[in-house]
Amino acid sequence: MATYTFVGYSPSGISFLSGARLRIDSTYDANSASAYSFEVTDDDTQWSGDSMVDGTADDTSQQTTTVRDGDGNVVANGQSYLEYSKTASDGYGNDIVIYRVMIGSTTVGYAADGLLVPGNTYDYTVDEITPTNQPLYSSIVDQSHDPDQGNDMEGTANGDSLLGASGDDTIEGNAGYDTIYGGTGNDRIGGGEGNDSLYGGDDDDSIRGWSGDDQVFGGGGDDTLEDDEGNDTIYGGAGDDNIYLWKGDDSAFGGDGNDTIEAFDNFGTDTVVGGGDFDTLSVETLSAPVTVTYTNDDSGTLTNGGDTIYFSEIEKIVTTDWADLVDGRTSRVGADFELGDGNDTAYGTFGDDSISGGDGDDLIDSWAGLDTVYGGAGNDSVYGGDGADLLYGGDGTDEMQGWTGNDTLYGGAGDDTLQSWEGNEFLYGGDGADTFLITEKTGATTISGGEGGTDDDTLDFNDSSGTSGISATFSGNEKGSFAHTGGVGTGTFEGIESVKGTEFNDEIDASSTNSGIDISTAAGDDTVIGGSGADLISGEAGNDSITSGLGDDTVYGGDGADWINAGTGADSVEGGLGNDSIYGGNDNDTLYGDEGNDYIEAGVGNDSVFGGTGDDVLSGAAGDDTLWGDEGNDSLIGGDGADLLYGGIGKDTLSGGAGDNEIYGGEGDDYVASSHATSGNDTIYGGDGNDIIYTGSGSDVVYGGDGRDSIYLAGGENTAYGGEGNDRITTSDTSGASSIDGGAGDDVISTHNGINNADTIAGGEGNDSIVSHDGDDIVDAGAGNDTVLAGSGDDTVDGGDGDDELYGESGADIITGGGGDDFMSGGDGDDLFVLTHDGGNDTVYDFDMTLNAGKTADQLDVNDLRNLDGNPIQWADVTVTDTFGDGTGDAILTFPEGESITLLGVLPTQVDGKLEMTTIGIPCFVSGTPILTPSGWRAVETLEPGDLVETQEGPAPIIWAGGRDLGSADLAARPTDMPIHFETGAIGNICPLRLSPQHAVAMVQPDGCIKLVRARHFVDMGKRGVRIARGVKAVQYHHILLDRHAILSASGAAVESMYPGKQALAALSLAQRLQIARAIKGIRPSAMINLNDLTAAYGDRIYPLLRRKELAISRRATAMPLSQNMTHFLQGQQRLALRPVATGKGIILPNALTTSPS
Repeated sequence: MATYTFVGYSPSGISFLSGARLRIDSTYDANSASAYSFEVTDDDTQWSGDSMVDGTADDTSQQTTTVRDGDGNVVANGQSYLEYSKTASDGYGNDIVIYRVMIGSTTVGYAADGLLVPGNTYDYTVDEITPTNQPLYSSIVDQSHDPDQGNDMEGTANGDSLLGASGDDTIEGNAGYDTIYGGTGNDRIGGGEGNDSLYGGDDDDSIRGWSGDDQVFGGGGDDTLEDDEGNDTIYGGAGDDNIYLWKGDDSAFGGDGNDTIEAFDNFGTDTVVGGGDFDTLSVETLSAPVTVTYTNDDSGTLTNGGDTIYFSEIEKIVTTDWADLVDGRTSRVGADFELGDGNDTAYGTFGDDSISGGDGDDLIDSWAGLDTVYGGAGNDSVYGGDGADLLYGGDGTDEMQGWTGNDTLYGGAGDDTLQSWEGNEFLYGGDGADTFLITEKTGATTISGGEGGTDDDTLDFNDSSGTSGISATFSGNEKGSFAHTGGVGTGTFEGIESVKGTEFNDEIDASSTNSGIDISTAAGDDTVIGGSGADLISGEAGNDSITSGLGDDTVYGGDGADWINAGTGADSVEGGLGNDSIYGGNDNDTLYGDEGNDYIEAGVGNDSVFGGTGDDVLSGAAGDDTLWGDEGNDSLIGGDGADLLYGGIGKDTLSGGAGDNEIYGGEGDDYVASSHATSGNDTIYGGDGNDIIYTGSGSDVVYGGDGRDSIYLAGGENTAYGGEGNDRITTSDTSGASSIDGGAGDDVISTHNGINNADTIAGGEGNDSIVSHDGDDIVDAGAGNDTVLAGSGDDTVDGGDGDDELYGESGADIITGGGGDDFMSGGDGDDLFVLTHDGGNDTVYDFDMTLNAGKTADQLDVNDLRNLDGNPIQWADVTVTDTFGDGTGDAILTFPEGESITLLGVLPTQVDGKLEMTTIGIPCFVSGTPILTPSGWRAVETLEPGDLVETQEGPAPIIWAGGRDLGSADLAARPTDMPIHFETGAIGNICPLRLSPQHAVAMVQPDGCIKLVRARHFVDMGKRGVRIARGVKAVQYHHILLDRHAILSASGAAVESMYPGKQALAALSLAQRLQIARAIKGIRPSAMINLNDLTAAYGDRIYPLLRRKELAISRRATAMPLSQNMTHFLQGQQRLALRPVATGKGIILPNALTTSPS
């Protein structure tokens, strides 16, 4: 016999419902009243039964059974049998067979071959017990359930009533009008379809009504309750519940606790009652903005398109991420607004509100009460309203205002604007460049600019409603105190880098700072004192007094007659409108007067001063200053140092003062006087207008510019250019040797009488009047009918084109009439009258025929004239007549091409004939120009490669000789190629010599060094006895290249051999360059040869070339004496003097010595 023990159900543990449905007791557990145990003793392995329903066991049953309840008490004993079986289906394809246990005719309980779930409802079918379906004892399953474990229950399609009891239950009602109780535990309940009633019970339940018009009761605990479709009613009950409203017209009651009620898109027309404690209505997930309007305390409407929530007893509103509007101004009870990320607008209540703006550019007005506002991220506008408010701007560029009450404002990150109003305010800027707006109604205000990042905080007193100025004093870097002079506003500040004043008379003292401060005073007659840092000060409107102090400051005076003292430091000052007084102080300042009649004194340092419009007075003082008068009749004084002065437009007065100054008069009739200076070499430009210019005691350069200028040259070697206009240029008794160019116009030029200076004067175009007075002067009258009085000294006078009157006066003068019919007078001294090609019919008033060593005292120079064959003039080419035609008049010498000269007081018989003409300077023949060689003098055209020539260092071989021909067309195209003519003795030559313009002569400079001077530069220097041979029709230049650069003797002068420089080589043909390349060692001849490489391979010049800027000094240079190494020099010179080499044609030496037809 075997005993089998099972745990099953009591007769009441399973309820049989209509419609072939059964439900297991939801409170079932092993110790509950529904739990029975069965002890069966049997000699068989199967639990047999009766095949007749409700019948008795068969006679052969040996199944002795003891039945006990959950407490172990015996409730039945006897032979048992199974009456029938019911197969229960859970709806998911799982079947469990339930057996009815009988003792006698009494049902003592139920056993099953599977585990049943308490609270679940099952469909079932009934089967009879037959010998074929009697269960094995081993197939019976003990029924067990932990009450602390939740039940998983699911209703049917009908209206179910489900009880979860204790434990964390999961209950789904499915279709039908279900009633579900979660019981204790954290239950999860779903109503399914139909109008369900759902009760969460105690603990934290999650309930969703799904479709249908459901009623949901959260009960105790922190529940999560939500509807779905349908018009639901939700009661949160006790606890902090979360209620979610979806579609349908719902009603939600939060009950006790801090509940959160959230609505979603298309929520319909809902009613929300928060209940006790602190409840929240949230619409943060909506996809469109909302409008919240309070209609009474804690109550109002929330609209979203066509949907509306009527709320009451709500303490907090959470809005969307769109541009929402919340208006609580009809509520006397405070509220909590949490705005989303959109650009929201919110107005608080009359109570104590807490408002959070979130992201976005929000406008928040907390209204009345003791409010706390958080602007959040974005560029917010935050207003505190009445009461002692606490305002936080957050990130972004915020605008904040406390209004009435003792408010506290925190700007946070970003460039914020914080405005005080009435009350004792506390303002904290935080990070960023913040601005604090302070009104005169403000009480005792404490301001902190804050630090962090790029920080430039501003204290702004410019209140449009104010009636008085302010007094602000810094006690250290970025800190100090302030007071309104006509109001109650006072305060302290720190972390302030900028101050803005009022429209009235302000006093701002930052002298205790050294970190740099930015001050602007708006309107009013303000007084500002800067610190020792780099300050930025703007006076704006009003007659301001500004002292910027130490440091590199920037100052703007603004409108009004301002007084500005920039003090020490490299300052930048702009006076603005009005008649300003500006003092730059020490260091290098930049000062602008702008509009108005300004007075500007730059002080010590290299200053830049700009007067602007108006009649300004600019003073540079010590240092290298730049002064710009700009528009107006300005007065500019440079002071000490090398100054730069620009008068600009207007009738200006300019004085450079001491130092080497540059002065520009600009437009207008200017007065320039550098005579205030004790020294300095000034450069002066008169510009447009009729200017008056006085130079100082230095060597000045003056450009008169356009207009009728008057230029007075004082001490020093001055240079003056009159420019266009009828100018007057004079020198003084303190002037040095002057260089004067009258320029275009009928100029009057006069040097001071009694000063023996060697002046250089050019009249330029126009009918000029020139008086050079004493000294060896050079005068080029230029075009026009000019009058020249050269004064005493050995003067060089050229009348230029026009019918001129030229008076050499005393001294050995050289007078050239130039083009036109000129009247010339040499005066005292041995004079030379130079005739030029196409010179016209000239007259000499006082030609001195006194003979000395076979020559008359006065001489004629006809080298520029040609006969009809194009050869130089000889005596036989000249026709002599007289003014009366009978031999008793004044001699007239007429030349083959029409030029003539009348010698007043000279009879024709005195100049008629070969000998007579030779005595007055007309040549009888032209000889070949000789080069000194070891074998004597040789004409240049006879020298060939391999021949030796004498050099200063001894004989040297010629490695190449060549030349080039220039015809009349070539010379007409390039007049600068005309040869330079040297009279005997001009450069140590013992007979006339002609060189190419580029050919150089060795000269001993005043400092004793030897330099090479190009032939054309002797003309530029006005060297006596040197001129351009303008009458040459054609020329043949010969070049002599030695194995190294050297000095040789040409007509007894120390001239250079050819130097293969880039310019000289470029003038030759390719064939000639290739020949030179073959002659120079180390160079491979090529058509692509680099001229610089060719020059470099040849080597350096024997002496350096004189630079053009050194010409003034070289005027006192002397001819280089030739070395005794030239062994034939003396002998050859004597032979040259006694027996010239005659070749029948004129030989002209260039760099070569040049040849020209005679």
